[in-house]
Amino acid sequence: MQRLIPFVGPAIVMIAAAILTHVIVLFSIPHVIMGAVFARTETAGAVNAMAHGPRADENFRAIIRPSPDLLYSICVFDLSEKPLHIQAPVPKDTYWSLSVFADNSDNFFAVNDRQVPLDIAELIVSAPGQRAKTDLPQVTSPSVKGLALVRVLVSDETKLEALEALRRQSTCAPFEAPAPAPG
Repeated sequence: MQRLIPFVGPAIVMIAAAILTHVIVLFSIPHVIMGAVFARTETAGAVNAMAHGPRADENFRAIIRPSPDLLYSICVFDLSEKPLHIQAPVPKDTYWSLSVFADNSDNFFAVNDRQVPLDIAELIVSAPGQRAKTDLPQVTSPSVKGLALVRVLVSDETKLEALEALRRQSTCAPFEAPAPAPG
């Protein structure tokens, strides 16, 4: 037992360092992943604009773990100047979803085709402290930067062209309040 005593101090330091490293890695990975997505998109000049990716295959990596049965549209947003207005048509007879993620990859809003009563989903995403003057549904992002993801299920290949055309009508842009009615 006496021979083990000199190793106790270094063992405690090593265990503490391992725990600290583990915690740092766990908290930094989401930021690193989202940072890479933001950097790719900002380089392409597509912030606050919907990007409609190609159908997922073995080479498609814009989305983590993509499904070849889904069509994806993504909007990387920056709310530092204005809230974001998202509009996305909701297809009939197939799964559709809109999810919004903070800059640490936390999903803070999601809606699917069964929850949207109209043919189009509209949403205003605001930064903390922002509020758009509109009656449209609004959510507050926990971060100024983030991304919105639209997914459309292709359950019938004969409907691919129509679903693709509908998906490409999805938009995101800085919110512009409508002009007051002349009066």
